[in-house]
Amino acid sequence: MTPSANGRLWKLPLLALGWVALVYFLVRSLNKIPSLEDWGRFLKGDAILAGFFFGACFLACTALRTFRFGYLLRLASPVPWREIALAFPWLFMIGAITPMRLGEGLRAVWIRQHGGASIDAIGYWFAERWTDLFMLAGFALVGIVAAPAIAGLGVWAWLVAGGLIAGYFLLWLVARPTLTRLGQKLPMGAGISVRFFDALRYMDLPSIHGMVVGLTVAIWLILAMGFWIVLNAAFGDGVSFAVAVGCVAAVNLSAFLSVAPANLGSYQAAMIAMLALYGFDAETGFMVAVLIQGIGLMITLATGASARAIIAWRDWRTA
Repeated sequence: MTPSANGRLWKLPLLALGWVALVYFLVRSLNKIPSLEDWGRFLKGDAILAGFFFGACFLACTALRTFRFGYLLRLASPVPWREIALAFPWLFMIGAITPMRLGEGLRAVWIRQHGGASIDAIGYWFAERWTDLFMLAGFALVGIVAAPAIAGLGVWAWLVAGGLIAGYFLLWLVARPTLTRLGQKLPMGAGISVRFFDALRYMDLPSIHGMVVGLTVAIWLILAMGFWIVLNAAFGDGVSFAVAVGCVAAVNLSAFLSVAPANLGSYQAAMIAMLALYGFDAETGFMVAVLIQGIGLMITLATGASARAIIAWRDWRTA
């Protein structure tokens, strides 16, 4: 079992309670489960076309995630891009469908099989997740502060924003170099802690650091654009981009509480909760969440299974 998986298992009861609370909120929010007639009305008009647009955005984000993963990995291990392009879709698929994304631990196994070190994989995974979390926290802040139901929180919003920025710079300029120096003085430092924090050394190089942050911004803005198109198709034109930004943050942050495969249940609850702040009805919000999550899962499963099949076929040909 990977260290990241071990670190999450002790939190399982607390996470299970969080997931149950989200599902309970989902059930209480829905006056009724959408019927086939409701789905028929929902899918008429622009919803299907908007779904295709979201699918294109999701594919673009997958390509950018693949490049970001490879870009960081190749800082330490010269793995060929063709291997990265084939491996990332199925590694991402395993992470997406497992509870609490425990399947992402396979990245460490794969990197070790290709001449890298597992601790590097954990360090780069942390680098990706840290920048993702920073971006999603900013999205959540925008989504909440812009909501009509939340008034008079301007000062608190600026305090939270300041805290986010300070936290990022704290990791970058203080925590990482300090813990690296401390780890070098410990018996196990050279083998574990130094390697982990050394994986974050890209933050000291402006061009590489800027590339990672820029890719992260692009990934989440493109995904928010896909959400925005679907939301406008579902609720009519005029849905602000802040709503989409808030929904992207809500559904992705809810994955950290989900013990269900593929974040089922909590994804829909988080979407409805964010939409409720803007006065949108829960039933339509539920259908939007199912449509968006369904398209994302289908693309993830299709690309992941296809990549794995190509690898298996290639290995069989060369055996």
